[in-house]
This record gives sequence, C-alpha cells and structure tokens, in this order.
Amino acid sequence: MALLETAGIAAQRLHGLVERLASAYSKREPISSYMQQFKRSAPPLVSMLKPQFGMISDHLTQMIVIAGRSGSDQIRVRALREGIGQLKMQIEIAGTRVKENHAVREDLPTPEGKA
Repeated sequence: MALLETAGIAAQRLHGLVERLASAYSKREPISSYMQQFKRSAPPLVSMLKPQFGMISDHLTQMIVIAGRSGSDQIRVRALREGIGQLKMQIEIAGTRVKENHAVREDLPTPEGKA
C-alpha cells in the first residue's frame, strides 16, 4: 500500500507538470523544457512500479515515449493529458484491489474453532 501511496504522490507531480506544459502550449510558449522535465521525472516511478505493477509501469513508459516523439505538440499534449488521467485511475484501482485482496475477514472460522 505504501508503494501505491508514493506512486500516487509522484503521479500528482507528473500531472502538475503536464498541466503546466498544456498551459504553456496554449500560450504559444515553447514546451521543450517541460517535455525534458517529464522525461526525467517519470523513470524513477517506472522503476518503482515495475516489480509489482508491471502494467502501470508499461503505461508510464509509453507516456515517456510519447513525450520524446517529434511531431505535433498539440497531439503530444493531448496524449499526455489522457495518459496522466489513465495513470491516476490505474493507481487508484490497484489500491482498491490490494485492499480487497488483503482484507482480514471476520466471518471465516479460526483454527481454534475447529477443535
């Protein structure tokens, strides 16, 4: 659970960065520095999530590839915004599943009750 909480905080930071990037794009400012910050900030989260949450890690890796591509800034901004939304949703779903899978159930009989 601690890993997912840390990942959620890191995802919030990435979300803020993507929103600043989108704001700079809408003001017609250069966004290359924001793309570089994203490409530097995301890999630690990828390596943190890879052992237990590989699919979430792969999604974030795909976002890093999108940030590094050339082409239309509008398409990259849109893809990163959608990707961040999906990333946050995946982290939240993973947290819910971990809680469900590791919940202590009161209705199950204990070994002492079998005697």
